Order: sequence, then C-alpha cells, then structure tokens
Amino acid sequence: NIKVHIWFQSFYIGNKPIVPCDNSILSVKPEWTNRNKASIDSTEIPTHKGEHNGYFIDPANKEVTDFLKELLCEISAKYSIDGINLDYVRYPTSAKPTSSTYELSNWGYTPAARNEFKEIYGVDPAEVEYRTPLWSDWAKYRQNKISNFVEDIAKTFKNRGIIVSAVVFPTQENGIATKQQNWQSWAQSGYLNAITPLILTADYELSGEMINGIKKGSTGNVAIYPGIFVPFMEGEEEDLLKQMHLIRAEKLDGIIIFDWAHFGVKYKEVLKSSAFLPTVEKTAENSKTKKKTRR
Repeated sequence: NIKVHIWFQSFYIGNKPIVPCDNSILSVKPEWTNRNKASIDSTEIPTHKGEHNGYFIDPANKEVTDFLKELLCEISAKYSIDGINLDYVRYPTSAKPTSSTYELSNWGYTPAARNEFKEIYGVDPAEVEYRTPLWSDWAKYRQNKISNFVEDIAKTFKNRGIIVSAVVFPTQENGIATKQQNWQSWAQSGYLNAITPLILTADYELSGEMINGIKKGSTGNVAIYPGIFVPFMEGEEEDLLKQMHLIRAEKLDGIIIFDWAHFGVKYKEVLKSSAFLPTVEKTAENSKTKKKTRR
C-alpha cells in the first residue's frame, strides 16, 4: 500500500557542467537559462554559488513551462504515480533585501521576461531599481509566473486524481522577497492538495517557530507535511524525535524525513524502537481482536 509521489525539481536542472553539443537542456536551449541582474550582459550561462553551483531555467518563458508540463504528463502516462511534489518551484535565491547586493542578486532578467514586462509597463526591468515604484510590479510579475505554473500543473493533475504538493519555505516574507515564492496565495486559492515546508534546522525551538508560521499562513484545506532535515544536517536522534513529536502535537497531516542518502543507521534504529511503535491502546485493541479470533 505504499504510494509513490514524484519529486520534481521544477526550475532547477542540477549542477552538471553544460557541455556544448551534448543533450542537456541548456546546451540544446541556452536561451532558456535564468539570469540574475549581475549576469544580464554575460555570454556565459550563470550558476548559483549558493545553490550547489546549479543552473536554473526561466519561469517567464512559456516554452520552459510548456516543456515541464509535457514532461510531467509523460511521467504520469508511463508510470502509475500517486502524486507530484513540485520542488524548486521558485526563482533562485537572492540576497536579503537589507543587503547591498540585493538588487544585483535578483533573478529573472531573461529576454522573455524583459520583453514581456516592457510591453506591459513600458520599461525594461533591467532599468528598474530597488525601492522605486516599479520594483514592486517587477517582483509581482515574477511571483505570478511561479503561481501561474503551480495553478496550471495543479489543475492538470488534480483532475486526473493525482495529488499535487509543493516544497515551500516556512517564512513567507523571506520566501517572497528572495525567491518570489508566494505559497500562501497557492494555499488560499486551493491550487494544491498539500504543501511540504522545509524545516531546515535541527533546533527544536526554531523548528517550532517555523511550524507555527506555516500553520498561520496555510488557510484553506491544504494539508501540511513538514519536511524534517535533522538527518541531512547530521543532528542527533533526539532532535529527530523531538521534531516529530512537535508535528504530531500540532496535529499536522504527516511527516517527511529528508533524505534517504543521509538516513543513517542511528535514525533507522530510533524510529523502529520508538517513533513508529503502535500505541499502548492500539496494541491492547489488537490483542483483544486476536483473542476473539482464536475463540
């Protein structure tokens, strides 16, 4: 009865170097690359040093979003999947707004986006400066590109009985300012069946703050499956159990443990010995059932 959900890295394509004339996406379609303002005039395909030196593709390019949707349709047609979990459904991370490098570190300065934004507002976003009136329009333009993609994928696959969820960052203000990810609007609009917020800490108090923030922002009927990163961050077994207890105490819908590659023996043992043991009441109930069956 195990269900299989595809983990789909939407606008992130990995960090394997782009080799001319190979079959990688950006070798075939270099115009699909995403760019930050600092690399706007570069002839090189930019990587993001803070995100595994990885490459990103452009959410504002309709060819890109059509390709991703087609790829998901192919996966759902070939394999009997139960769900799709959209990861990297956002722009690459910029510096914080308080940083002097914030404007130059913002992403989305691609030909497709610049041309369309200029048609709408009469100004090339390359000329729009942070803290000027048009900056909020430029930010909203990019947020809408992500939201429109989520809505399209959700409508396509929810109608086919496939659960659609998305990886989100717990602090919504920071997610909007640095990643153009307005997940609260997705939850309020009912686009998704579930969200899978990243609890990127082994600290109990901080994880509690993150979970409370997610609960406050998640209006509507969207389910919440927090992703625990204790094994990934090489925390203690106790940290894993404490976060699981916190999620259960908050009566959320489930738990994700990230990830199998970092899921060492010590975590497996502590889960087998305590976290997933049946409750005393359930054990007693099963015992009574067995006795009745024997009679």
